Amino acid sequence: MMRQTRTALAAILSLTVLMPAAGQVVHRNGFESRTPAWIKGPADAPAKEAVHDVTDQTAHSGQLSEHIQLTAEAGSFIHYHYPLGRARVDEELSLSVWVKANRPGAQLMARLVLPRERSAANLNEPLTALLRGDLYEFVGRWQRLDLRKPVKLMKDQKILMRTDLGRDVDFTDAYIDRLVLNVYGGPGLTEIWIDDLEAGPLMDEPPARPESSGKDSPGVPTAATKLGPRVPRGATVELNQDQLIVNGKRFLFRAI
Repeated sequence: MMRQTRTALAAILSLTVLMPAAGQVVHRNGFESRTPAWIKGPADAPAKEAVHDVTDQTAHSGQLSEHIQLTAEAGSFIHYHYPLGRARVDEELSLSVWVKANRPGAQLMARLVLPRERSAANLNEPLTALLRGDLYEFVGRWQRLDLRKPVKLMKDQKILMRTDLGRDVDFTDAYIDRLVLNVYGGPGLTEIWIDDLEAGPLMDEPPARPESSGKDSPGVPTAATKLGPRVPRGATVELNQDQLIVNGKRFLFRAI
């Protein structure tokens, strides 16, 4: 009975300890620099941006958060984006950010790049699509927005694009290259604070914004954790008393 229990536990651990490949990073930004990191993007709602700064007025953690204040007219979206480099879309991918606002409706999204397809607007650029995540609901309180089940979101997007374009779309080697935050909450004044962004694993470091340089450049990780080597699939995993053994060697188990 004890042997069966240990075998079952070892099998569970063999699935749990799979780690992203060497060289990948988890990118975190606590917005403790005084330089804003989010970049204003396209919008279908005319809006006047009154403030875009980093403030100590409120924070989810630490001392600072990024702050945007704008007055908008009728429309449906006002996008700000955050460059990530490249993130492979798989079950390990986690994308999240904490948001606080004076009204509901902000939404976290991610831009999916299809390198095997060309944009109809510019044949020199790849086709892209937006994967949609959580909506902000709790006015005046910090709420974590996640992009949940990215693999399912990508599969759903593939079906939608096949219907819209009338043909199969090649999603081979698709990756996410930026987070997108739709800050539009309706006509009138919108005020939003952004903190504690986490994205990973990434295949490479997020790039600095072209117009910025130096250690406070937006997009440069405030914390990037190098991830250890992947335990090979099919590895021999055993539990010897309280010690995990992988392929005959001691293995230090780390988890969150």
